[in-house]
Amino acid sequence: VRAYSSSASLAMDKLETEILVPSKTFTISFNYNHENNIKHLLETSGVPIDNTYYTEQVSFTFNIPEEHIESINKAFIDITHGQISLL
Repeated sequence: VRAYSSSASLAMDKLETEILVPSKTFTISFNYNHENNIKHLLETSGVPIDNTYYTEQVSFTFNIPEEHIESINKAFIDITHGQISLL
């Protein structure tokens, strides 16, 4: 039993820890003329785009930390003149 608990303790000491931040996944679709502005907004906000789809419109899927949703939503509304809102 001691050998097992010692091995388990050593293994646990070597594990990397990661801070989990509550976030929400969004998928938004928009006209092509908004793509560069929206991409720039997400990049400068530190929000990586997980998936991009090109059809009649562009769609981005991304995760935003919950504490930043309101401010990024306001920026979306501003740069798209109210055409895109996350809330």
